[in-house]
Amino acid sequence: MKSKPETYRSWIRFLFTKRLTPSLLVILPVVFGLTAFASGFIALIIVEHFLGGNVPTKAGVDEAMGWIRIEVLAFSVLGVAAGIGVAYAILKPLKRMIRETREAAKGDWENPSGDIPGLEDLGDVGNEFRMALSSLRQNLVDSMAWGWVLMAKSGRIASLNPGAELILGLKANEFIGKPFEALSKSVQMEEDLIPLVSRTLKGQPVSVGRKLNIVTSDGRPVTLSFTTTLLKDLNEETLGVAITFKDLTRSQEISDQMQRTDKLAAMGTLAACMAHEVRNPLGAIKGLAQLLDEAFPDGASERTYTQTMIKEIDRLNGVVTHLLDFAQTDSAQTGPCSIRDLVAQAVTLANLNSKNKSVTLQQNIGNELPAIQCEKRQLVQVLLNLLQNAAQAVDESGRIVVSAENISEEDSHHVLLRVSNSGPPLEPEIKSRIFDPFFTTKKDGTGLGLAITNQIVNAHKGRLYLESNNGMNSFCVELPVTSNVSVSDVSLTPST
Repeated sequence: MKSKPETYRSWIRFLFTKRLTPSLLVILPVVFGLTAFASGFIALIIVEHFLGGNVPTKAGVDEAMGWIRIEVLAFSVLGVAAGIGVAYAILKPLKRMIRETREAAKGDWENPSGDIPGLEDLGDVGNEFRMALSSLRQNLVDSMAWGWVLMAKSGRIASLNPGAELILGLKANEFIGKPFEALSKSVQMEEDLIPLVSRTLKGQPVSVGRKLNIVTSDGRPVTLSFTTTLLKDLNEETLGVAITFKDLTRSQEISDQMQRTDKLAAMGTLAACMAHEVRNPLGAIKGLAQLLDEAFPDGASERTYTQTMIKEIDRLNGVVTHLLDFAQTDSAQTGPCSIRDLVAQAVTLANLNSKNKSVTLQQNIGNELPAIQCEKRQLVQVLLNLLQNAAQAVDESGRIVVSAENISEEDSHHVLLRVSNSGPPLEPEIKSRIFDPFFTTKKDGTGLGLAITNQIVNAHKGRLYLESNNGMNSFCVELPVTSNVSVSDVSLTPST
């Protein structure tokens, strides 16, 4: 059983640390009403004590007035003290609210729970502010494009925002409340995050902007930049660790594309110079070889050599033409074109030039495809190159599928063309270099076909990439849609 001094201390601690929170609509009228009532009531008691029932004397009146003055002064002091106490009780949590609001406006979210001491003194107002601030912080975290994972000091995941779900290919409800190890095991990481997070939790130096390559749960390779931050409350007690990370994959792709563009521009300039320098002497050599061929009589064995020379010169001239095509892909005039028209012409030419007649060619062209802005001859060449490449990749019983569909998204509208083949899967090294100039896996190839195709697509503000899934290798061409031009406005007659 508690002693009296301990009981008194408990009550004092309760009153000063766990203050009651009645509504201000009740407490303010009660305090000031009781103060006014008590002042008048005590004055009446003093008057009645000194003057009641007796004939007032000057000495009695003076004594009564003295006590009334003392009473007025005492209650004035009491009223001022009560006012100061009420003002302090109201302004202190309000100042905390203002401070937290200013800190939040500056982006300082060191108190993620919204638990601000003293707000309970404002009753519902304080509770609403706490809930609003906590909701604002949660909405800010949820709307971040960056990924955010909050690990409690117990080692379990307390929060995982939609950005993290998108980047990692996970569902938050499957990991909330589970150990952090479950998250780290769900993706393939080149470096284990658990030791880094543990060091941060122990107060050791945090990791800032560290790069990490992972493979997500849905099989996507992703490059991350992540930062670990130790979270503490206002009492410097550890709450947990926040792991924020950004997907650098697209940035890396853009950087690689810029380097590739610079490289291709330099190679294009070099190719154009070489082509012009080589074509002139080739023409002279061919002319001399033809004169030499005509100098020998029909059936002479020497004509075998001269005709071989002319044939090889023609082959070299074809390589020079490819070099010029590679260097000059952006000088053509463009206009609205029908996708069906382009595919039909390319398929016809591919069938005429195909040496493998047993290959199955299938077309899946969507209905109501919009027109695209392009140079028709160049786009037919793109499709023809992809079809010929597909025909070379498959065996005699292979299958080639040409498809086209309309893709409409919030920030883009384009047509997606696919040329797929059932050839063997490509090695990662080949995939990474397949559009590089002069890279080829064929003995007699120049390595310029797909490079020229890629150049043409880029010149049309499109994108060419390779996909491999479901046993098919697919070259995908994304081309922007021409605004306000429908298929009915475009001629469907194949050009000659």
